[in-house]
Amino acid sequence: MFVQTCEAESGRMPLDATRLQAMTRMIRYSSNEDATRVLEWVGEQRLLDILQSPRFRLYDAGGPGGLATYPSTGGPPANSVGNDGDFAQRRDGGAGTTLYQRRAGAWVATGA
Repeated sequence: MFVQTCEAESGRMPLDATRLQAMTRMIRYSSNEDATRVLEWVGEQRLLDILQSPRFRLYDAGGPGGLATYPSTGGPPANSVGNDGDFAQRRDGGAGTTLYQRRAGAWVATGA
C-alpha cells in the first residue's frame, strides 16, 4: 500500500475505485489476492526503486539492507515466517541481494 500511495502521489497511478477497493481488501481483510494485484500494478522493479529512493531510504542494497535481512547461509526465510504478499531480502555478503516474496505459503525469489 505504501508504494501504491507513492505512485498515486506522483501521478503515475491514480487511486481509482478499483484500486481503492483492492487496497481496502488487502488491508482490512488481509487479501493475498489483492496484495498480489497491487504489487503487479506497481511492479517489482518500481517497488525496489521507491524503497531505495533517497526520499525514503527504506532499503539499502549497498549497505545494511532493510525490510528483513538474512545471511547467505540462511537462504530464503523459513516458510513459517511471514504472510503471503510479504517481502524479505537477503544479502549474500557481497554485492548481490535477493528479494523474496511469500506466495502460496512459500518464499520465492522475485522474478521467479
